Amino acid sequence: MKRAIVAIVIIAMVIATMPIVKAEDSSDLIDTNDFELYEKYRPRIVGEIKPERVYYKTYENIATGEQILIIFYFWNKQEYYIARHDYDYEPIIIFIQNDIIKKIAYDEWHYVIGRKTVDEVGKVTIKFVTGYRAIKPVSENDDIYTRAINYTDIPKIYITNEITGEIERNIGFDRRIINDPYIVYEESIFGGYKRKTFWDSPAYAFLTVTDRKIDWINFER
Repeated sequence: MKRAIVAIVIIAMVIATMPIVKAEDSSDLIDTNDFELYEKYRPRIVGEIKPERVYYKTYENIATGEQILIIFYFWNKQEYYIARHDYDYEPIIIFIQNDIIKKIAYDEWHYVIGRKTVDEVGKVTIKFVTGYRAIKPVSENDDIYTRAINYTDIPKIYITNEITGEIERNIGFDRRIINDPYIVYEESIFGGYKRKTFWDSPAYAFLTVTDRKIDWINFER
């Protein structure tokens, strides 16, 4: 019996230390500071919720040619029931290969990561959910796509290491995702994706993922 228990413990430890499956190698990423890439692939916005600022960062994978665009839509405050707080950064990460958007990752609900493929989104157009401003991708085949707003007067700021630190401090965003966006598509050895949220805090991650499933905190009233 003891041997069986020891064997189970050893197996569990081995599994826990096994590497996850990564889609790409982040060591091949270079920071390109490419405003033209931002302008070409930035989402249009459906609705009247206009960000106060936009932060963005661009990468290119020198091994595969893939390009990555990270965007944070920013407001100084969020006034929404229990979810009131200073600073609101709504992220979306766009993965581009051969001038085609292949997939995206975004704030689906209180920093729970939403994911879509190119077949689901086509051109990326987004709608901010009223109140807590989570992102809802809109298909180009959707009727409201034609009502999207092409905002051109929002201040645009490139994400430096200093700004990465500000985002981390202000909202608890995991800065590792900004430095290595492939993290959001890392697959777990148990199936699905390893990362469930953008949070740096495991406690926040557990809280939001659990509430997303059973709705035990009323964020939506």
